Amino acid sequence: MTATPLIHQYWDREDDEIFQELFDGPWRTPTLAYELAATFSPNASNPKRLQFLAEYESDGWGGWVRGNICRALAAEGVTLHVINRRKS
Repeated sequence: MTATPLIHQYWDREDDEIFQELFDGPWRTPTLAYELAATFSPNASNPKRLQFLAEYESDGWGGWVRGNICRALAAEGVTLHVINRRKS
């Protein structure tokens, strides 16, 4: 059985202020993607993290464009401030 793509959990999420701040922010899309992976779990062998990275690294990023990554980060409670703090 194939797992439902994680992106499907975030497609219908309304764009809000947190999303917009992340989307317009200074971080490159790959950086945001790896921040999202770390949000799913700091454990590199976590199944949800592995599934996301497999989807993200698939041909065409598996639908994980910048907007969808920012929607997922916002849904998981990650703000630009949090990412800035992690990166400093």
